[in-house]
Amino acid sequence: MLHSPVAMNDKKYFPHTASRPNAYPRRNLFGCLLNLLMGFAAFICSILVALWLLIMHSSLPLDGVVALIEKNGSQSNIQINGVSGSLSSGVCFDKMTWDGGEVIDARVQFSGILDLIRGKQLIFHDVHVGSAKMDIAAFNHLFQSKQAAPSIAAATPVSHGKGSSGPVDRMQINQLSLNRLEIRDSSTGFSTMIDKLEWTGFKVEHGKLVDFGKINLESDYLAFKNTTSPLEDFQNRLEASIMPKMHESVLKPIPITLDFNHKNVSSSIALNALDGAVAISGSEDGNVSIRAKGANLAEYINHPLPQNLYLDAERTNINNGHAKIKINNGTFQLGVKNFMIPPQEFTSEDKDPKVLTLLAKCQDGETEFRYELPIAEIKLEKEALFPLPVLTSTPALPKTEILALVFHGSSFTTLTPQEQDKLQKLVPSFKFTNP
Repeated sequence: MLHSPVAMNDKKYFPHTASRPNAYPRRNLFGCLLNLLMGFAAFICSILVALWLLIMHSSLPLDGVVALIEKNGSQSNIQINGVSGSLSSGVCFDKMTWDGGEVIDARVQFSGILDLIRGKQLIFHDVHVGSAKMDIAAFNHLFQSKQAAPSIAAATPVSHGKGSSGPVDRMQINQLSLNRLEIRDSSTGFSTMIDKLEWTGFKVEHGKLVDFGKINLESDYLAFKNTTSPLEDFQNRLEASIMPKMHESVLKPIPITLDFNHKNVSSSIALNALDGAVAISGSEDGNVSIRAKGANLAEYINHPLPQNLYLDAERTNINNGHAKIKINNGTFQLGVKNFMIPPQEFTSEDKDPKVLTLLAKCQDGETEFRYELPIAEIKLEKEALFPLPVLTSTPALPKTEILALVFHGSSFTTLTPQEQDKLQKLVPSFKFTNP
């Protein structure tokens, strides 16, 4: 016997639907809303992830910065080509040009913006410049401002409170390399070439130098590199050479070796110059000793300077931050005359230039020559590498006669015209109290 189909709403066969009419439609509505919310949340998360990847792991922000730089520097024709990288790893570009300069093949790989914000550390894994040219005059014009330049006081870092070292707790350079940096100033004619600069292992933590690292610089003005010191009391050694292009009076490279410790601000040092003929040592308390043994200054510098210099001197700290300078003894040769440096002593408190003067004497028969070097005037200037010494005699002689006796051992009138002309050219190298 066939039975008629049972209706879905027949309460006899579906008694559980009697108290909840329309239950299935409500459940479907709730599920749709839940799926919609989850889909919307997933969509928002996808957008955020995409934005994060776009900002932190793509070159799009860098492209915006480049466009801004080129727009603001349009008067100097700034152009940057081949930019790539991201805020999370670093930036590199093939070429950057502007009026008076260019940078080729540059890259900076660092620990990222997040590491700087969260970890307060900035680590440069690799900094490289293939070659660069820079005109200082054009570069100053590129960044000149209508506002007054900030003063030194304004540029001094502001203290962030006790125990704080500023926004970065750690800064480190793992590797830096620079090749062929040409610097010139079209307004003065100055120019220099840095053939190579390599720097590895530099580290600063909480404002204190932890490791100076290893540096190697080769240029036409100065060459130096630092290595581990072979001396037991020191950590680092800096080997430098002052090149002839540094000053027109430099005849050949002047070698200098400095052993030092980098952890203490007031640390001991040991400096040797002129192939070991000059030795300067300093202790942690600020005291310094100076020794010269057969130093031939005139061999390195084209100037009527002392030769075969022997000197024993020391500098000692005294009260109120002043120092006492003591010359124990010394000798040197100037021209054909031998000068004696008698014991002398003076302090940095002395204001009289006559007191702050190194004195040397030469007794030749009845004539006494005096060589006085004004220590108070020692400074490295473009016009003169050394202050002018004062050369006098007793009894008083004309300046050309003094020079003739000191450098030739005979009277000016007995010299040849060529020798007299050469002596006349030495007159501006000294000061004379005699006519």
